[in-house]
Amino acid sequence: MNTDTVKPRLIKSILSMGLVPVQYSGRSMYGSQCVGVAVGGDVSPVNFGAGLASKAFSASGSAYREVIETIQAADSDSMGLGTIFYWPSIAVEAGELPLDAAEADEPGFSIDVVIESEIQTLGAGGVVLSTGLAPVDGEEPEGWFRNHYKCTQCGHEWHDDWSAQCDDRCNDCGSTMTPYKSEDIEKD
Repeated sequence: MNTDTVKPRLIKSILSMGLVPVQYSGRSMYGSQCVGVAVGGDVSPVNFGAGLASKAFSASGSAYREVIETIQAADSDSMGLGTIFYWPSIAVEAGELPLDAAEADEPGFSIDVVIESEIQTLGAGGVVLSTGLAPVDGEEPEGWFRNHYKCTQCGHEWHDDWSAQCDDRCNDCGSTMTPYKSEDIEKD
């Protein structure tokens, strides 16, 4: 894994998930800092890895092996109610990333936080996909979908615009619904 090329791609992928990359010094790092990201306690390593992989592939056009090696190189530590995933092999200098991991153990840095039109959590505690970030030179912008839902529990109907065809939670009863119809749309 070439950490010089992986580091900016990893940081961009974390940001694309709607999360904040932080500086972190994990176990046996003896004060050295690396790239990390704090997530809520209900996020499994598998779901986090899947979300990161989807962003890494779409954000950078990375080779399959490099994305998988990056995900496999992550370690994790428990942080109160959350978890921090970090990459000891991807070093950062003091001040290179905006936050220290100690500041990241707050609700605002949880995958659970859903920001309208920016982050969509799929299913019940699953993969995160984000929208609204401008593509890097040479990349195509993300596509947009208008997903239409009808709750089978309470009958509530709604639609949302996202960068993926994805499940959504009913605002009335909290049930997770799969769209019954999705259509491509143009988004400014």
